[in-house]
Amino acid sequence: MNSPSLPPPLPPGPECYCTVCGTEAPTKQVMFFQHIGAIILMFNRHIKGRMCRSCINEYFAKYTAITACVGWWGMISFFLTPFLLLNNLIRYLFCLGLKPGPHAPATGTVPAMLVLLVVGGALTVLAGVVTMALNR
Repeated sequence: MNSPSLPPPLPPGPECYCTVCGTEAPTKQVMFFQHIGAIILMFNRHIKGRMCRSCINEYFAKYTAITACVGWWGMISFFLTPFLLLNNLIRYLFCLGLKPGPHAPATGTVPAMLVLLVVGGALTVLAGVVTMALNR
């Protein structure tokens, strides 16, 4: 009885390499935003690409923490910041199932989880304040 021959394994494609650090690891396409609101100015930055788990943790923590702390200072920024925080949060949650690469450092997860808790708490408080203001 002949078994069907299996095709040879494919060489690693571009989706196997992190566009930030170049590590061969499982990757996911993500985009994180950073927003700094000044009184009359706004400063925006984003990072986009296929990233490994370590880079996702690093950029989520960095961009989201800066946005959560100094994203609110401006008229438009006050209303824009919650949406950017929510965007970063949702994109990060979709990446939690991504396995770390073989050479990935174990660091980076704790700061990302801390930022996740702080941003979640801040959005909850903001929703409570808006709800109270609407009920008056």
